[in-house]
Amino acid sequence: MSQLLTRITKFIKLPLRRLIRIVDDKPLLSLFSALFLLFMLIIIGNFLRQPVPVVPEAEPVVKTVELYSIGSVPKIKLGGKVEKSGVLTLTAGAGGFVQKIYVQPGAAVKRGQQLFWLSSNATGGTLPSINRQIAEKNYQLTIDTFETQKELLGKRWEIAEKSDAQTDELREITHKSLDDTRNLISLNEQMLSSLDTQLNQLMQNNTGGTNDAAILQTQQAKAGVLSGLNSLRTALRSSEYQVSGDQEPAQLSNLSRELTLKQLELEEKSLDLTKEISKLNLTIASISESMMYPASPCNGVVERVQVAYGQSVNPGTVLANIKCAKSHAQIIVPVLAEVAAHVSRIEKSILALPNGENVESAPLYVSTEPTEGNLHSILFELPDMYTDQVSDGAFVTVSVPVGEAHTTAVIPFVPLDSIYQTQNEAYVLVAEKTGEQLVAATKTVRLGVVQGSYVEVTDGLGEGDQVIVDRNVIAGDVVAAK
Repeated sequence: MSQLLTRITKFIKLPLRRLIRIVDDKPLLSLFSALFLLFMLIIIGNFLRQPVPVVPEAEPVVKTVELYSIGSVPKIKLGGKVEKSGVLTLTAGAGGFVQKIYVQPGAAVKRGQQLFWLSSNATGGTLPSINRQIAEKNYQLTIDTFETQKELLGKRWEIAEKSDAQTDELREITHKSLDDTRNLISLNEQMLSSLDTQLNQLMQNNTGGTNDAAILQTQQAKAGVLSGLNSLRTALRSSEYQVSGDQEPAQLSNLSRELTLKQLELEEKSLDLTKEISKLNLTIASISESMMYPASPCNGVVERVQVAYGQSVNPGTVLANIKCAKSHAQIIVPVLAEVAAHVSRIEKSILALPNGENVESAPLYVSTEPTEGNLHSILFELPDMYTDQVSDGAFVTVSVPVGEAHTTAVIPFVPLDSIYQTQNEAYVLVAEKTGEQLVAATKTVRLGVVQGSYVEVTDGLGEGDQVIVDRNVIAGDVVAAK
């Protein structure tokens, strides 16, 4: 043991002596070398003393997703067509040649203001204007002679009345003369009786023909009395026939009066009709003439003139486009009958305008019968302040609230992107509360009709369910709403 210690001591002393000798010979170098060794020892010591890092437990990745809530009436996005009034196309109502153009694009016009002059021929002749002048002359003649013709009808009416009155007076005069005729007949009958008595006496006392001359004279007197008596009786019968109100003469007089008055009444109505027809003919001629002088149908601004001077146009040729000061816009959304039956009349729809604005509007009307093939129509009224932001025939996106409310849930429409289908069933992923987190879970659903990018879910979803729309999620993933 002592020998071992002696050897170790000799082994240590030899390098130590050499080190002391080097320090004595090169003190600065020795100092810097010592400092460097000390610095290295410190670094190595720090590295050796560093604690082993603790690996934290892996936390689940939270995926941010879009959620579609069930419980209020859902909205589906549909395409609607703009039907805008107030932007008018002025067309030619008659064929002709453009003689004058009174406005240019950008000009403000008033309703009824003349914009063009069309002529029937290239030199400026306008046939409808001539027809209007003829109709105007005819109407003026009718007006000028109307009162005179009315007066003539009145005179003829008066003549008919007086003629009937005259006939009645004549019958009355004849009636008054009947008594005189009867008295004269009675007197002739008495004379005839006296002549018969006288004739009998002469014939009884005609011995030897002494009274033949007297008998002859008496017979001649009797014949004269009989002739007068027959004439009086005939006149009496005729007068009684004439004055009787039940016989034909009186009836013919009354019928003649009625016939004349009816004819006069018809002539008066015909005269009034002629006046009205003459006025209507003038109106028709004026309308035909106005087609040769197209005018603005509203107050507005001329957007474009479509024809040039001297151009030949046909009926229906576009002459100009006019934007009226007052315009009106509606949006028509075609939908299936099932959707039309479930459109909410309470919640407002969202109209997405081309400029990016969203306008809330409730349906003005939902058709109960198909209007476009087998599709129904939902009609929306666009507020006047937004009419300038849409054009006629443009298409806009409309988010329509669709659903039928029940006691605890609704029959919703959900996005097609949220539906997963297998061979036998369809399912969706919903976000369910698990502790403090939302976790994706699977729910089997029954599907109904498809409308656009949405599908009806008739069974499997309840009020409060939040359907996950994003498709980068599987069941069990932790999710958060965007």
